[in-house]
Amino acid sequence: MGGKKSGSRQLWLVLLMAASFAVVFLFPAPRQRVGTVAFAAATAHDAQVAVVGNSVVTHVSKCDADRRAIPAMLQDALASEVVDLSYGGEPLAESINYAAIALQQPRIRTVVLYLGQGSLANPDPNDWQTTAFFGLVAGPLRVNDLSARLSRGTGITPGAATARLPFRYEGVDYPGYDQIQMTWFADEKARQGCPETLGHDRRFIEANFWTNLVRPQPYWPLLEDIGDLQRQADARGKRLVVLFLPNDMAGLRTLDAGLAAQVDARRAEIVRRAAAFGVAVTEIAPFSPDQFADRWCACGHLSQSGRLAVAAATKDVLVN
Repeated sequence: MGGKKSGSRQLWLVLLMAASFAVVFLFPAPRQRVGTVAFAAATAHDAQVAVVGNSVVTHVSKCDADRRAIPAMLQDALASEVVDLSYGGEPLAESINYAAIALQQPRIRTVVLYLGQGSLANPDPNDWQTTAFFGLVAGPLRVNDLSARLSRGTGITPGAATARLPFRYEGVDYPGYDQIQMTWFADEKARQGCPETLGHDRRFIEANFWTNLVRPQPYWPLLEDIGDLQRQADARGKRLVVLFLPNDMAGLRTLDAGLAAQVDARRAEIVRRAAAFGVAVTEIAPFSPDQFADRWCACGHLSQSGRLAVAAATKDVLVN
């Protein structure tokens, strides 16, 4: 009798552990921010245009009189509501998923994806649960393929973007992104006045351009997913518009012309690959240094003038 009770307790313990494992590791529950943006994409009933992208979309310089982010500028230019599905640090894999969700909504006719050169590097920015969630709500995209993720060795935890890892450049060792943010970035930000400049520690700034724009190897299936979404949008009578954001090349050339050539070569490679995958990319013309903000971070943040130029270029694509 006692043996049966003991065996029953062991069975329940095993079942409880299995259920706990399923909830913690397998249940497709996204991170809170992901859930919030995905919900906004799925409930954008009043907008015909949605925008996805990272902090370049919404960053505002302390020197700007016009405090509008790009979506607000675009909304005013179009005189039509635009839903902003971007956030600072939004990985491209997430942008693709939000675009897919937005394109499923009856009212949304156009999704604008702002592509940054450094955003193609990380295929697995989310944990297992969030990736599974996207697979359910956004569809069978390559970035949501859990079996492919296992084959890459990422496992259940998020993969680290190359640009966030420690690195060595020109004989100098630099720490990971979090430490850089607390030291070099904090110092450069504190030194900035108006108008903004390229920065103080030019050796580090050059290294930062390299680790953001040259060091990371693009994960090309991200472009394949974008191409698939563009074709799906076309089949539905909708549009997924991809605009390739500019880099501060004039500033970089004052640091190292050879490194600038490497950045240009990588950008050209991305454009070629995009065309090979059937992705229609609109390149935004090069900007002058005064159209960038936080130039020392090599992250492509834009000043008021730069955001207005992006909004104008976007409107031209949408109405023509």
